[in-house]
Amino acid sequence: MISSNASSKKIILGIIVLAFVVIAAMLYHFSLKESSKIVTQTNTDQLTAGTTPATSQNVSDHDGWKTSDKDGIVFQYPERLDTRYISANEWPPEVIVNAGEYSCVQSQNEEDGPDETVLQQVINGRTYCVKTTSEGVTGSEYRTYSYTNPQNDNLVISNFILRYTNCDVYNNDTDLEQEQYRECIKEESSFRVDSLVDQIGQTLRINE
Repeated sequence: MISSNASSKKIILGIIVLAFVVIAAMLYHFSLKESSKIVTQTNTDQLTAGTTPATSQNVSDHDGWKTSDKDGIVFQYPERLDTRYISANEWPPEVIVNAGEYSCVQSQNEEDGPDETVLQQVINGRTYCVKTTSEGVTGSEYRTYSYTNPQNDNLVISNFILRYTNCDVYNNDTDLEQEQYRECIKEESSFRVDSLVDQIGQTLRINE
């Protein structure tokens, strides 16, 4: 026969075990709930990130660029080039919008008169017919550009002139001039006039 003392101990032990089980179950349930919250929030954040348009600079709102509005043709352009050895001679570009069918006859002339090339180029997915005329003077070269881009039933033509320093004027014996010569060569090789024209073209709008 089991003594009453032993029976009481078993009851107390059972209560303690039951309490531990209940507490463990509550902690487990709470842990699952918190994990569910974290997963749900993470999924929500990912969904939001995937559906919210990325914030990027509006092509029609370049910081520090000027706005040209002439005859209903509106576009933005940098007031000056961020270059030392290349400068804008006739600027901002003259932009003309004409109705017409696009064509581009590629050619190159380096014999009589100024050097002239006509090339078709695709810049950032847009097609341009680029005519470049180069004429050298003492210490400089002037390049006249004409970019023709078909848009719907129109031809958008951008004309401008840039002055390029003849880097050879710095190719002398002094360290300073040699440094300027290297900077001039590097700047001219890295300058992307095509990209600049396309950026300007993306800001274009025609007010009827």
